Amino acid sequence: MYGPGHSEHGVVPQLGSDCDLHDMTSGPDEARRRAFWQEQFALATDPRAWWLSARRLMQASELLWKAFDADLKAMRSGKPGHTLDNLETGLAWMLLTGLALENLAKAVLLKRNPSVARPGRLPKWPGDGHDLNRLFSHAVIGIGADEREMLERLTEFVRWRGRYPIPGNYSAMLPRSSVPGGGTPYMMPTTDHGMAVNLFDRLSKLLEITDDTVSNRLKDE
Repeated sequence: MYGPGHSEHGVVPQLGSDCDLHDMTSGPDEARRRAFWQEQFALATDPRAWWLSARRLMQASELLWKAFDADLKAMRSGKPGHTLDNLETGLAWMLLTGLALENLAKAVLLKRNPSVARPGRLPKWPGDGHDLNRLFSHAVIGIGADEREMLERLTEFVRWRGRYPIPGNYSAMLPRSSVPGGGTPYMMPTTDHGMAVNLFDRLSKLLEITDDTVSNRLKDE
């Protein structure tokens, strides 16, 4: 097992380790503290930082998927749904999967179009920054029709379905023609799991980022 920010390849960058926080927030050197946090904030323009965030979210998503899938299989085998505790984790599974792909698409966009980066500020993302199909389009990431439909579903989970009981407007709950059969855009097909994992792996290869490349960067610095 590896702790946060570690892998079999060594240390990977993360915002403010416990040691960093203690050293930089308790000392008398205000200028040094500010410089440290400004350096941390500059990671917003580094595709590797967004990739790392995406990977963490996807790892958490996988834990929820395993719990959700196990209860689905138990229910299909005849166990009463009300006796299963992890069926409700499906919402969080979709939320974290959507956030993981969002962060990964942003990493690709930063790599392919560095002009979205703004020194000292968060990058300027297309739209509200949560529309997955729009992010993929701006990052010039090719996807199939099934993947496009999945990204539309995941967008709804990121925007509201995975976080709140209702959206900001009832219209977000209405059936859509873009959804097969004109259904609601926040279904949870189990086929989304494999599709999302494959898409995540494909985008990671586009970035050509591994734990080794990040660790080597730290050694160079």
